[in-house]
Amino acid sequence: MAGDGTASVVVSLAQALPRFDVTCYAGRPFSVSISTVQGDGSPLPAAAVASARAHIRPQIDSDQVLHSFDTADDPVDAVVTDGFLTFTATSEVTTGWGELFPGRAPASVCWWDIEITDADGEPWQMSEAGTFTVVHQVTR
Repeated sequence: MAGDGTASVVVSLAQALPRFDVTCYAGRPFSVSISTVQGDGSPLPAAAVASARAHIRPQIDSDQVLHSFDTADDPVDAVVTDGFLTFTATSEVTTGWGELFPGRAPASVCWWDIEITDADGEPWQMSEAGTFTVVHQVTR
C-alpha cells in the first residue's frame, strides 16, 4: 500500500488481524486511511472509539518508538471518523525520518501496528505488525 492510500479492516474474534505494509517518502507529506467496519459490515462509528494510536519501531520486538501517531498528539496526527482511522505526517516530520529511522538509502524498513481504545476504555489491537518503509531523499 502506498503512503497515501486507503486500506480496509474487518476484525472478528475468530479472524486473524490484518497487516498493513506502507511506504512513505522522506520529505513528502504522509497520509494513510484505514477503513474500520463492525462485524455486520457497517462503518465503525467514531463515537465507539475513544482514541487511536500507532507506533513505528526499528524492530518488530523493540521497545524503542521511533514515531507515534496518536489522537492525543499536538498537533493531532491520528484522526478517528465514522468508518476510518487516518494517520498523517507533514513533510517536515517525514524529512527527519530518513535520518532517524535505521538503515541506509535507498530505504529504511521499520515496523508499525495500530491500536484503538473503545468508548468503554478497553484497548483493541487492530492490526498485526506490518512494515513501514521510508524511502530516503537523494537530492537535498
